[in-house]
Parts: sequence; structure tokens; C-alpha cells
Amino acid sequence: PWSIETVPEHLRKQGWRTAAFVSAYPACPTGGLDQGFQVFDGPEAGERPGDVAVSKALGWMGTVPKREPFFLWVHLYEPHGPYAPPERDATAVGASSGDRDRYAAEVHAADRMIGPLLEAAQDRGATIAVTSDHGEVLDEEVCSWQHERSIHDAVLHVPLVMAGPGVGAPAQRNEWVGLVDVAPTLLALTKQPAMLETDGQPLLTQGEGRDHWLAESGMCEPDCAPGCAPEGLEGRDR
Repeated sequence: PWSIETVPEHLRKQGWRTAAFVSAYPACPTGGLDQGFQVFDGPEAGERPGDVAVSKALGWMGTVPKREPFFLWVHLYEPHGPYAPPERDATAVGASSGDRDRYAAEVHAADRMIGPLLEAAQDRGATIAVTSDHGEVLDEEVCSWQHERSIHDAVLHVPLVMAGPGVGAPAQRNEWVGLVDVAPTLLALTKQPAMLETDGQPLLTQGEGRDHWLAESGMCEPDCAPGCAPEGLEGRDR
């Protein structure tokens, strides 16, 4: 709902500049993800290479005065089917024609593309979060090469890496956290007012997390997830 305040809306009230550069149509304004961004740039259909979004983001960052705070979201779509990695990345990981190898090559491509952006953000003293909306079932389940029909660990266990002022020494954290915690953590690290309506919590010290999480698949097909009982496509695996 438009009545829900987003992070860029919240930060604009604090005088921050906001911009987003996305690489695929699912992340575009149709879903409301542009809400609160002064600049929002993405393809109107399909997808575009991630280095296009990164290049545009770097250009925009260069227009922001050094001491002016900004919130920047950059979205890459490389590690997503259909897998068609650039040749240089396939070669770098020794990829064959198999889906698992080509997926690894697309992860490599995203890592390569995002490098200059992370370096530029660090030069600005920015607080950085790198994460993903979901993982991918490769050959872990009967219905491979997908994510919407599964609550396998391969789908739910995503990267979450944070760096910058206040984050502390490099460390691996083992508690259960979720994407809902990213926004309150970023606001706390940048010493901004907390949002009034949020289910997340700041993850500032070791051990902050939850005892359990609930997960639900996007759709349920008994051939893929034994035990779920769909009615049409309304059924879910939980």
C-alpha cells in the first residue's frame, strides 16, 4: 500500500538524496518499488546487463556533493535464469554447458560488475549492504532450476554482507536474521531515526536474531514439494 513508508521516503525527510538503478523489469515501478526515490532508472521490459546499472549509479553518485548523505539502491539480475553468462566469466570459473556451472559464472559476473561500485562507495565512507531476495534450487530437489516453488535452504539462505562505519571488525555471524532486518540495521548504523512501522530489528551486536522463522513458497506443486496440497495455484508449501 502507498500508505506504507519506505526507507527512501523516510530518509528524504532527513534531507538525504535517493536514487535507484535496477536491472530487470520485476524490480521496476509496476510493483511500487520506486516509491520514495527521486531518481529511478530501469528497463521497461526484460533485463539489462548489471554493469549498465552500475555505470549509471556511479555517474549519479558523482553528482552528489561529498558531505551530502545519499541512499542508493543498485539491483543486479545476473544470477537468475535463463543462465547466459558473459564468456569471460564462464572462462574464469571453468564453466561447462551445465546449468550449475553457468549459474556460478553469472554469480562471478555480478561480483565482477559490483566491484567498482563498492570501491566508490567505500571511498565516500558509505555504509554498504549486499544481499539477495532469494537463492536458487539447482539440483537439490526434484524440480530443479527454480525458486518460486521451494522453501529449500538453497532458496532461503541468502548472502547478507554489511560494511562501513560502525559495523565493527570483520566477522561471520551465525544467528538467524532476515531481509526485514536490513532497513532497521542500516538506519541504526547511520544514526538515523528508526521507522515507526517495521517488523525488523537492528543487528548491531553479536547474537541479535530470532529463535525461528516462518517461510512460505510462492506456489505449491506436489510433484516438486511432496506434502503440499494446492487448490489451483493457491496452495503453498510452508
